[in-house]
Amino acid sequence: MNIYLIMMEITPSKDNDVDDCVGAYANCFVKAPSIDIAIITGEKYIEEQKWIVKSVEETASVLREEYVDDIELLNAYDEACEYGVSAIFYTWDEDDSE
Repeated sequence: MNIYLIMMEITPSKDNDVDDCVGAYANCFVKAPSIDIAIITGEKYIEEQKWIVKSVEETASVLREEYVDDIELLNAYDEACEYGVSAIFYTWDEDDSE
């Protein structure tokens, strides 16, 4: 199976308890047999974390070597290899969106 990177724009659901956050981007790494399954799996994972997917911005099949210089992304990649899915959230508040 491949590891895919699904980059999504998301907003917190009403059940999400993030303070002052109005939006985010998520880099979601997914272990899947195809990009279509990876997108579905990634969107489901994001929704389980109490976020709403506004849009899928980019998708790519990725390799571990691409992240050896970025420990945060490398850890997320490795988590996806082990658990099937992992995500990093880059949030912003209302002040950031002005």
